[in-house]
Amino acid sequence: MARLKTETRAAHEAAEFAFNLEAVLQRPAAYARILQRFHALHSQVEPLLSVWDWASLGLDFDARRKLPALNADLAFLGVAPLTDRQPAAPFALATHAEAVGALYVIEGSTLGGRIIAKQVRKALGFTQTQGARYFSGYGAETGAYWKRFSHAVNAFGNREQQNWLPIINGAVMTFAAFQHHIAPA
Repeated sequence: MARLKTETRAAHEAAEFAFNLEAVLQRPAAYARILQRFHALHSQVEPLLSVWDWASLGLDFDARRKLPALNADLAFLGVAPLTDRQPAAPFALATHAEAVGALYVIEGSTLGGRIIAKQVRKALGFTQTQGARYFSGYGAETGAYWKRFSHAVNAFGNREQQNWLPIINGAVMTFAAFQHHIAPA
């Protein structure tokens, strides 16, 4: 996965730059708005990911879905998902390898979300069960989920070296979609 990380670094940094955590932590309304934007992103990406055979890689995609956590957080905060956010276009995952790259971005953000969850709790008082389920990832199991995912990506990528280029492409497309959805409208 070192190649994947290296070759997507610029796209990753651009997406991170679009996410202004300091502003998000200022007010519950700003926090709710970013959750709405993440909901819009996952509403676009999850259906594209759900069609692929993740079990062949030893992964349970349903356990990795983010929309249930986002729905719970938005309900706790009393806000509805966005209906006016346009999808990032064009965005399609034409191969399983591109889907693996997209899931790399999603799972990586889940890993990083644990750090954000601590800051959300400190600044706004939201917890894994009350308003910060999405950023809390898989709770104490987040590291284990990442380790299983990393192993699956490496096995898939190394099975056939031509897999790496579409994996990277899928990740770059997903970072761009991420950046589109979280950037201020």
